[in-house]
Amino acid sequence: MTDTALSESLLLPLIDAVRSIGARADYWRSFWLPTGTSTRPRGWAERAALELLRRVPPPRPVIGLEWWLGWMRTHDVPLDFHHDRDNALYERTGCIRHPRWSSVLYLSRCRGGALLVTDQRLVHREKAYLLSPAEAGRVESVQPQENRLARFDGRLLHGVLDAHNQVPSTPLDEAAGEPRLTLVMNGWGRRPEGLTRWTPKIYPELLESGLP
Repeated sequence: MTDTALSESLLLPLIDAVRSIGARADYWRSFWLPTGTSTRPRGWAERAALELLRRVPPPRPVIGLEWWLGWMRTHDVPLDFHHDRDNALYERTGCIRHPRWSSVLYLSRCRGGALLVTDQRLVHREKAYLLSPAEAGRVESVQPQENRLARFDGRLLHGVLDAHNQVPSTPLDEAAGEPRLTLVMNGWGRRPEGLTRWTPKIYPELLESGLP
């Protein structure tokens, strides 16, 4: 975990852009960003992602990042606990490939909404994927705080807790509160199938005037 992960000159425009996008930010729509020296960022999210690689070097090098935006109200968490994977590869072959590492940059504070990461991985046994260990032996949580970066092994089971920082079951019957805003980035050693670069046609708010 790293606080004050991103420079203010990138953090503030990125927050403004994601707030403007609001509920259109889609957890199931991700983009590819090569990390080579010739890559030129196309918008605030890509600039932020590349700066984070420089300011907070990852545990393992990657050829590119899969990134997406997150927006949710923690009284109704839309995500189950899961393992990050190459979704297109899995749908095509049934094989699971994980990123080398996963990360979340928080862009807001909210009620609850902590990231919970367990020590459970998927192992392939007898033509099926099983959790190992079957029960979590270790868990770590990271509470949302503006400009806080959480990075962890991309093979691990993880998820978002609800407004009471409990594992979500059903929507809570209470006020929604402030949204949980995030930039999520997975580092890959091999490009996931089907991912393309972001363009201003998608989330044009990310292409702010004045961006070099």
